[in-house]
Amino acid sequence: FEESRELTVLLMVDLSASSRFGSHQQTKMDVMAEVAAVLGFSACSNRDQVGLFLFTEEVEHYVPPKKGKDHMMRMLADIFYYQPKRTGTSISSALDYLLKAQKKKAIVFLISDFLDDGYEAKLRVASRKHDVVPILVEDPFEQVLPQVGYVALEDAETGDPLLLDMRSDDQRAVLENMAYSRRVQQDQLFSSMNVMPIRIDTTQPFIQPLAHYFKARVR
Repeated sequence: FEESRELTVLLMVDLSASSRFGSHQQTKMDVMAEVAAVLGFSACSNRDQVGLFLFTEEVEHYVPPKKGKDHMMRMLADIFYYQPKRTGTSISSALDYLLKAQKKKAIVFLISDFLDDGYEAKLRVASRKHDVVPILVEDPFEQVLPQVGYVALEDAETGDPLLLDMRSDDQRAVLENMAYSRRVQQDQLFSSMNVMPIRIDTTQPFIQPLAHYFKARVR
């Protein structure tokens, strides 16, 4: 955030049920909250205005941008302790809310696992008005599945049950190909928008990908 003019920084944090998944010590939601806190305090220390959007299938909590450590501390409590009322995800609805609430150009950190569809058009619109930075928080088990026998799963957002045989190479291949295809489509979308995403693994320290992004941004 080392720039001469005052900035408005907006943190958009996905609190949908899929973010509660974690195969190791931390869930995706844990990591999203920590990333938002680090970015918020960085902006605060640079005397920028910071605002907050907490969303599921709609924006559930909005804090207008403001300066100051007291303001940041209140937002920090919201980030870590707010209990979402809904389980689904709608990045499109969150971006629509952003466009209506924030008229002045801002840096927007969109922190989500991006397990959603139909947000592409709205993301393009938001990126033309604001400097949107997608931060994708991912768990490695969503990319490569372990061979652990039968696993009973439930879609966290819809409640739909699913029984998988993880010993089956075919079943694992189908799911891993779906995950790979989603990642490729995301990268193509971001590239077409000239947007640089930040990908964060829940099992790895997130400071390094953040630092890499800001160094690349400076260049």
